[in-house]
Amino acid sequence: LFRSQGDTGPPGPPGPLGNRAYASFASTTTQSLTGVGNPAAVALTVADPWNSGAALNAGQNAVCVTSAGVYNYQFSLQLTKSGGGADYIDIWPKTGPDGAEQNVPLSNTQLRFGASGDRIAAAWNFFFGLAAGDCMQLWAYSSDGTGQILAIGTQTTPDRPAVPPAIVTIRQVG
Repeated sequence: LFRSQGDTGPPGPPGPLGNRAYASFASTTTQSLTGVGNPAAVALTVADPWNSGAALNAGQNAVCVTSAGVYNYQFSLQLTKSGGGADYIDIWPKTGPDGAEQNVPLSNTQLRFGASGDRIAAAWNFFFGLAAGDCMQLWAYSSDGTGQILAIGTQTTPDRPAVPPAIVTIRQVG
């Protein structure tokens, strides 16, 4: 038997993850955490071209979203120190309207370095409920002013890609 087929209907609504924001950002140069008592926003300088629903405000080192929702914010930092003696590096997020971000309560982590040249990769994630236009920043502080967020260039023998000092990704999950 042969059946006839009618016209194609309109497309259906997007699936459960259809229009949710996603984005990835990185930096390419070492950032020194120079001043005791002087925390700094982690520098982000590169945005992936396929990002959707989020943008980088490079002047504020902030990732800003265009729609309200719950976001999974993930990061990794390659950390080191350049001076002698023990050092603590604190890392924490801030969220809120662009240019008015506030510390997120109960979010700081301290990492300890024992010697100059030690390296630690810090990587974890947070969930944030954000309004349209809100931004997220990652902040860092070095207790003795010798901490660094370290970039390592392309390496050879054997060939290895560069190590970015910071990577941030976001995904709207709700």
